[in-house]
Amino acid sequence: MNVILLAAGLGTRLRPLTDILPKCLMPIHGRPQLEYWLRALDAACGQGGADVLVNTHYLPELVRAYLAASPWAARVRQAHEEELLGTGGTLLANSFAAPGPVMLVHADNLCDADLNAFAGAHIARAAGVAITMMSFRTDSPRSCGILELDGRGVVRAFHEKVADPPGNLANAAVYIVEPEVTAFIASHKRPVVDFSTEVIPNFKGRIQTWENTCYHRDIGNVGSFLAAQDEYPAPTPAAPEGPDGWRELCLRDGGALPRAFAMALAGALELPFAEGVAAPGGTPALLYAGDDRALEAALSAPKGIAALAPGSIVAIGCSAGAPSLPRSLIQERGCRSLTVCSTTSMIGL
Repeated sequence: MNVILLAAGLGTRLRPLTDILPKCLMPIHGRPQLEYWLRALDAACGQGGADVLVNTHYLPELVRAYLAASPWAARVRQAHEEELLGTGGTLLANSFAAPGPVMLVHADNLCDADLNAFAGAHIARAAGVAITMMSFRTDSPRSCGILELDGRGVVRAFHEKVADPPGNLANAAVYIVEPEVTAFIASHKRPVVDFSTEVIPNFKGRIQTWENTCYHRDIGNVGSFLAAQDEYPAPTPAAPEGPDGWRELCLRDGGALPRAFAMALAGALELPFAEGVAAPGGTPALLYAGDDRALEAALSAPKGIAALAPGSIVAIGCSAGAPSLPRSLIQERGCRSLTVCSTTSMIGL
């Protein structure tokens, strides 16, 4: 399977979080979003069964550092874009050893789907279909591209972020495209091509849908980022076997990155940032602890858990699995915990 994981975007709606991390590395249960896709592809295709390319543009050094120290270092190609090419331009600019269809994935979406069933639907597509589009049921149809289908499940109309959408079946921004789509993009004779506005409309009537009934969420803003922490199950094991690039990145410079991310989250939510003790005055705050030991010390301090106001967030930089008691105490206080890096090793923490 040929796959492009689109990881170059600016993530402007997620600022100030994306001032610290690119959108594709947003931590969900302590692991970056990009990793969820890499694990899913391994599960679907076997290790090495997919030819995977990741494009970069915004904060590329962080994506490169993560991948270089990860189990996928030797199996994932990277393509840096000095200028954003658009999804269509990225597809056009990159080739694969084995010609054939390409799966295009916006890697800043959090998704649990049967990728083999998705690929199987494309293989079994009706005559004339050139694109298989993943779809999902959204709880906010006004903020999505809503689809109208014919009796065959082929798209007959798009409604992009309209005030009165005709339903809640949305485009998940995950596609499998045939080589003729790349040929159509090449006919534009320019490097930058937007997929949603310059490609998709020209294939209306030739795009079938496959509905993902498991889970799909665009981590497009801070509210959605926090919702995903509540909705999506934590991965098991917490970190993949082998080298842990995320852990290495988060331990650099004394854990500067997780701390900066926690400070950005506090700023986005307009919460006071406190480290080691809860903010005075009984007001909600973001309490930061660099690791599990610091968390236990902070929560047992005189101004620790007892001073933690409901609505607060306890953010942990790097965790190898804090005891359940502190986490249960956090929940009992009407607060939430958030981990930037979950790992399986205490070494270096």
